[in-house]
Amino acid sequence: EIQEFQVSMSEEMQVFKTSMKQEMQEFQISIRRELHETRVSLKEEIEAVRYTLENDTHRRISIIAENHINLNHKLSIILEHQKTDEEYWLKVDILMDNVRELKAKTA
Repeated sequence: EIQEFQVSMSEEMQVFKTSMKQEMQEFQISIRRELHETRVSLKEEIEAVRYTLENDTHRRISIIAENHINLNHKLSIILEHQKTDEEYWLKVDILMDNVRELKAKTA
């Protein structure tokens, strides 16, 4: 009876080992599949980001850079006109002073 029990237990242990081995293999396969899918998904996302950078972001940066150059040019023109306006006002002030001196002399 003990011997039969031992044989029965040995058989059950063997079945259990086989079952566990199979479950472990299935689990490994499942993990490998998930890793592969994750890797593929990440590659696709990286490509999408790269595409956005190359085609969208770089284009927008170029537009901003061009507009920056245009704004700098316009600012230079405005500053030049402002300088000219200031020179005219200075001349007007000098002429006004001269007019006051002449009025004072003739009065």
